[in-house]
Amino acid sequence: MFRSGGSTKSEKMSPKKSATASRTDLSPVDRRTLHRLSERKRRDSLKTSLDALLMAVPDCLRQSDRSQKNVLLMAHNYILTMLKTKQQTDLYANELTLLVMDNARLKDDINQLNAEYEFLRELPQ
Repeated sequence: MFRSGGSTKSEKMSPKKSATASRTDLSPVDRRTLHRLSERKRRDSLKTSLDALLMAVPDCLRQSDRSQKNVLLMAHNYILTMLKTKQQTDLYANELTLLVMDNARLKDDINQLNAEYEFLRELPQ
């Protein structure tokens, strides 16, 4: 059946507020259980992420100490090394671009000098 009047308090609450409100209605044992479950989910997510990081960083696979701290330190060092390598690669790429442009200019100069040489060679002496 439809109501013709205003909405009730429960209808006005947002889904987030109603979920929070229902948690406060739980007994302390249920809240602890809920907390343990959410904490286990968080730890599992963290472990999954660390395992993925372990597989992504080459040095981690060769280490016997695969603690969270060690994995994060090796990942940090790997990222710094990759950034330095990228900077070096970018520097080399820029230098290569300049050399290619310089080479093209020198080829044009050679062609111009060859044309002048041929012109001067054709002149009667």
